[in-house]
Amino acid sequence: MKSIAINALTKTYTAGAAPAVDRLDLDVAPGEFLTLLGPSGCGKTTTLRCVAGLEAPTQGSIRIGDQLIAAPANGVFVPPERRGVGMVFQSYALWPHMSVFGNVAYPLKMARTPRAEIGRAVDDALTRVGLGGLHTKNVSALSGGQQQRVALARAMVGRPDVMLYDEPLSNLDAKLRFAMRDHIRSVHNSLGTTSVYVTHDQEEAVALSDRIIVMRAGRIQQVDTPRDLYTRPRSTFVADFMGFQNILPATVESRAADHCHVRLDHCPDVVRSAYPAPADGQVSVAFRAQHVRFSQPDALCLAVNAVVTKATDWGSALRLQLDVSGHVVKAIVDEEQLVSQSLSPRPGDPVTFYVRPEHVIVLLSQDDHQDAGLAQAEEGA
Repeated sequence: MKSIAINALTKTYTAGAAPAVDRLDLDVAPGEFLTLLGPSGCGKTTTLRCVAGLEAPTQGSIRIGDQLIAAPANGVFVPPERRGVGMVFQSYALWPHMSVFGNVAYPLKMARTPRAEIGRAVDDALTRVGLGGLHTKNVSALSGGQQQRVALARAMVGRPDVMLYDEPLSNLDAKLRFAMRDHIRSVHNSLGTTSVYVTHDQEEAVALSDRIIVMRAGRIQQVDTPRDLYTRPRSTFVADFMGFQNILPATVESRAADHCHVRLDHCPDVVRSAYPAPADGQVSVAFRAQHVRFSQPDALCLAVNAVVTKATDWGSALRLQLDVSGHVVKAIVDEEQLVSQSLSPRPGDPVTFYVRPEHVIVLLSQDDHQDAGLAQAEEGA
């Protein structure tokens, strides 16, 4: 197991253009599974390719363990084959004319590994990914999920210190993605490698990772554990990206050391957050649609009055759109609420809803302005 240390990494493709990666600092602990998460164009894949040696940084430095592998200011650039890195690509990158054995054995043959050792290593790698016995099968005859497991076996066959994954599951259907997540994490745990994974899928990142880094416009927006990132985003961008369907402008009414009360703009109703307010005055309030309740869970949950504007039946749940003094609030009413409370709201019906304080996140309003500026910059890029 080896660490990865990235210092002030910058990658610019065109002179005068905004950098794809902008002065990024990142440390990955030995044996950690870390995911770079963000929308298309945020710099996550460029960062991964710089670690792999498929891109040369414009500035900054990268170390794997004690080895400096890239530092343009010092003229250092270690080629990919000498970095001790295995990589799994989105497109599989298999040789269609070769057998499963030939594809997995290829990097060992290029390294002039003895034939007997190649056989043992390939057997072990294919067994780990659940493809034992398919050595002679042509890869073009395999399913997409099997091909991706061949690519995983090829990346791990040389027992690299670091495994890199560039959106490896994006071409698979939902059922295969779920199964492959288990294979990837199992391989990570059994080999004890250091893994860096790139995806735009929040669920994938949460399921796989020890830590997640959310990126935007080449910069890190938040670094956290999956649980903390899911429950405590630190900006409106991260909250929106992590699936908070309701992000509304509000004003802090009162503050305490361990909680606060905020009022939605142009609304008489107040909600309580179980966290301290980041500042006085204008803020944003974020909560998930599935955390909206239509009966009061406890006395700390304050009532918000609304009118139903849209109701969509999902079978086991009801998706509602509510009007709260001109604000659009989304709610997902699960089957338990529908049955236990005999709910059947229709457009035009007045309703009262509640959100538990621990599910109400209060964010600085300046995040909205920063997000708007970044969005304009991204549109112009």
